[in-house]
Amino acid sequence: MKNKDSDLSSIPQGRENTKISNFSPRTLWVGIGCKRGSSGDLMEWAVMQTLASYGLSREAIAGFATLDRKAQEPGLMALAENWQLPCLAIPQEILAQVPVPNPSLIVAQAVGISSVAEAAAIVAAVSSLGDPLVLLSNSLPKLFPKQVWRSPKTPGLVTLAIAEALSMPNPV
Repeated sequence: MKNKDSDLSSIPQGRENTKISNFSPRTLWVGIGCKRGSSGDLMEWAVMQTLASYGLSREAIAGFATLDRKAQEPGLMALAENWQLPCLAIPQEILAQVPVPNPSLIVAQAVGISSVAEAAAIVAAVSSLGDPLVLLSNSLPKLFPKQVWRSPKTPGLVTLAIAEALSMPNPV
């Protein structure tokens, strides 16, 4: 997990600042956890920085995912609307059952589960194939671990993780 402090003046604009990924289009799900009141600008900056740090393309993002009670955060709603991507609101009971590599005691104390960003990214990446809990018992999607982002110029804190969607098995 990386912690990042920076100002928002370096929000990359467009594709020229993001490396091209080896993934098929729209296969990546961004799991987002945030402190209440985190701005959309901070979230966008954090997403672009996270993509750049992993060498991934913005065009590969299928959507965003978060804890159901965080889905109405104005910053997250603005991010999803600006990028014209869905934001999945995942119930706490589902996220609580997802094994993650970087559980957080702080998150557990705040929202009652040990992961929002990583768990939400994982669930979103498998949800298009059926029941996520059944699928997770068989295999986990590729996960780009969470990173924590904040800015001294903008209120809030954003935690992001990215998971690659599992593909349907090839028919025999």
